[in-house]
Amino acid sequence: QLAKANALAEKEGFAKFVSIQGHHNLIFREEEREMAKLCREDNIAMTPYSSLAGGRLSKRPGETSKRLQEDGYAKFKYDATAEQDAAIIQRVAELAEKRGVSMTEISLAWLLTKVTAPVVGATKLHHIEGAAKAAELSLSPEECAYLEEPYVPHKLVGVMAQNRTVGSFPLVKRPVRPRYRQKGGTPAIGYPAADPGKRGRANCPHTRKRKGCGRKYRKSEGPNASHAFRPSDWQ
Repeated sequence: QLAKANALAEKEGFAKFVSIQGHHNLIFREEEREMAKLCREDNIAMTPYSSLAGGRLSKRPGETSKRLQEDGYAKFKYDATAEQDAAIIQRVAELAEKRGVSMTEISLAWLLTKVTAPVVGATKLHHIEGAAKAAELSLSPEECAYLEEPYVPHKLVGVMAQNRTVGSFPLVKRPVRPRYRQKGGTPAIGYPAADPGKRGRANCPHTRKRKGCGRKYRKSEGPNASHAFRPSDWQ
């Protein structure tokens, strides 16, 4: 997509993309398959996000934080491969101890050998200090190889997985919001009528029949309810 977009821009005299913000870190290196090669050849800057994998590359095995416990999107991206990634995280911790630096510095110093500049999220002063120190830390080719060796291919996750294409059309996964109808002032979940081509009364969500079963609806099923989407809610 990037190559096609820049080819079109060059043909039409438009401004071309000069940087790409992808998903790249020590435990997710799928950008190195195609994107990194293209960016190198076309002189496109790589400024990846999630450079510390949601904090996983800055915490020693066994350590935790509020974000590691509560960040659901990061769990979605990394939990499925946690067992394979643990070997890499362990090596980051070992090398950090050997060099007398933090895991953040090791992880970012490695990433700086691959990209132009990583995006670093900082909420505390020591986050900024760790990122600044990483810019001054150089890893040897042997140390980089030691960190990279346990990596195994990963499936695409996050935005990369949610923005796929069918032909030339993007296929974006979005949660399907529940539909509602109002009857007699009582909120009720709305289901499609028996004939989708006709407007009509919705089926009862309990019996799936046109006639309601008389069962009362819970308050949480109302149109103002907050719904937590499950994997089955995606299409």
